[in-house]
Amino acid sequence: MNYTEKYHLPQWEETDRIMRTDFNQMCADMETGLAGNREAARMDYRAFRDQLLRMAYNHYFLIKDMDPFPQQAGVFCRNVTRDNIPGTEARDGTRYMALATQIITQKQFLHDAVMESELIVRSGPTYEHTPAVLSFRSPMPGIIQGILTWGSVDSVTAPQVTLQMKLKNTDTGKVEAEDSVTYTAQSGSVSLTRVLNPRNFAFRAETNYQFIVEVPSRCGNGLMRFQQDQDTGNQILLYGTNSGCTVTHTFSEPEGSQDGLAFVRYREAGTGGTVTLKWNGRTVRPITEREITVEDAPVIRELIYRTPEGLSARDQLALTFRCNPAGELWFYEWGAILC
Repeated sequence: MNYTEKYHLPQWEETDRIMRTDFNQMCADMETGLAGNREAARMDYRAFRDQLLRMAYNHYFLIKDMDPFPQQAGVFCRNVTRDNIPGTEARDGTRYMALATQIITQKQFLHDAVMESELIVRSGPTYEHTPAVLSFRSPMPGIIQGILTWGSVDSVTAPQVTLQMKLKNTDTGKVEAEDSVTYTAQSGSVSLTRVLNPRNFAFRAETNYQFIVEVPSRCGNGLMRFQQDQDTGNQILLYGTNSGCTVTHTFSEPEGSQDGLAFVRYREAGTGGTVTLKWNGRTVRPITEREITVEDAPVIRELIYRTPEGLSARDQLALTFRCNPAGELWFYEWGAILC
């Protein structure tokens, strides 16, 4: 009996005896060969799709910052800085959210803060000026809503006195917020027994800060200090109370797709929070989590999701951020590409 050259299948001669075992072996060899070819084809297809997704990833991040964004089928990219997402606020080119569990009065706050110096102004041949400096470490994310002060400044050289307020991160040395308020002199002096209400003085959790007040222009004699011994109705810290937010996107494509990737970039501090992506109501877990650095921004986290197989032309994505108590989240961008 002879055999074929490539697959070793039996070839009977006229004089060969036909045996059942030969037929069984031939069928078994064919089964093994067909199964092996099928698995090899599956592996080749899987490798092809992996390469296709790598190309999709590179294409997405090549075009995402183009302005205007080019017309693309099966691609969406959302930089959320211009979006009004309920439960978040615009900060540092991101959408920011925080969650804390209490509101602290000024008396409670100053109990743990340190008054480094009072604001002192002395006129004379040599003009002297010492800013008021209040040092504190924030236990949670929050906002300085109002600080009660006591004192006065003589306005002997100008009809008005301007107070410059700064919030300085002493861990980084960076002034993160500035504001000013101008008071008109009455009877030659300006009373500083009032609440200072800086705008957008938001601070991060577990960070060292200085709240600084100074008089940038020359005036007469004066003194200002933070009122430490009164428990006023003013709330110096208004902690974030937003526990979560959800953004959605619905594809509108001429036809369905076989595969795709979704991307989320964010940053967290304190106790952080959670990020959940649902595709057509089904929770999708990230296939890759990594930390990246973008230009001068802090280290941020990138999540990469692989979409479920067999996508329709109108698939919907829902991305939800939730803060843990005393946690902070900065939401940079999200998007997806289908292939």
